[in-house]
Amino acid sequence: MKNLFLKAILFLLFSTGTSLAGTAEDWTNITAGNTGTFADTQGSKITFEIVEGPKKGEKAIKIVSDLKQGGWCGIWHNTDLNLSKANAIKFMAKADAPCAVNLSLTDANKMQYGAVAQINSKDWTEIIIPVSS
Repeated sequence: MKNLFLKAILFLLFSTGTSLAGTAEDWTNITAGNTGTFADTQGSKITFEIVEGPKKGEKAIKIVSDLKQGGWCGIWHNTDLNLSKANAIKFMAKADAPCAVNLSLTDANKMQYGAVAQINSKDWTEIIIPVSS
């Protein structure tokens, strides 16, 4: 069975209008109660750790996975964000090999929204996902 090894690092921001509104997650408050992993029963594995971000003093989450063919795995993170005035979610990402990152958000009404971002660079690259209120 073919294995896919993925290592991606994310730094998450959100924006309103054309300017950066603020940092949505600075990855400094990661606990067992607000962040975890999930995986299939086929042997896929995923881990994460907090590492230096794209700029000095910033933090990022480093995700490493061993995805089995036909399998799935991911991380979850609970945070309280008000995106009612946001028009985009921006994040910086880089990966050892090209990969897709699925981003899923659930609102207060338990409606789930998802987007896929392609990461093709070993250098920090800004990813922008449009959102609507």
